[in-house]
Amino acid sequence: MITFKKSCDISFAKALVKLNMASYYEQYNIVWSDERFEQSWNEFENIQILKGGAKVGVLRLWIAGDALYIRDLQISKDHQSNGIGTSAVSYSQNIAKLENLKFLKLRVFESNPAKELYKRLGFVESKREGFIISMEQEIA
Repeated sequence: MITFKKSCDISFAKALVKLNMASYYEQYNIVWSDERFEQSWNEFENIQILKGGAKVGVLRLWIAGDALYIRDLQISKDHQSNGIGTSAVSYSQNIAKLENLKFLKLRVFESNPAKELYKRLGFVESKREGFIISMEQEIA
C-alpha cells in the first residue's frame, strides 16, 4: 500500500534526489549543490512516499498563483515502474482540487523517461527552454 506522509526526512530526500538526478546533471553539465537543496527545503511542502511503511520516494509541492507545482517527484530506482509515480500524481491532483487550483504543473528534463508517464496522465507540453520541458494539466 502506498501512503503519503506530510513530514519528510531531509537526509533521505536529498540523497534520493541527488542519486536519481546525477545522470541528468552530468548530461546537462549542472553542478549539484547540497546547500541549495537545503535552502529550498522550507519553500516546498515535502512529502514522504511510503510503501508498506518503508521510505520509497519523495514528493515536493509548491503553490503559486492558480497552480500546484510538482517541484520534485523522486522514486527509489528499485520501486520505479510499479505505479508509485502515478499514485503521487493522483495525490497531487487531489491537493490541487482541494485548494481550488486550476492547474497542476511540472518541469522535466527532455531526456527523462518520466515525461512519458506525465503524458499518459494527461499533462501537455506548455513550453520548452533548452533541455527543460514545462508540462501542465488543467484540474477539472
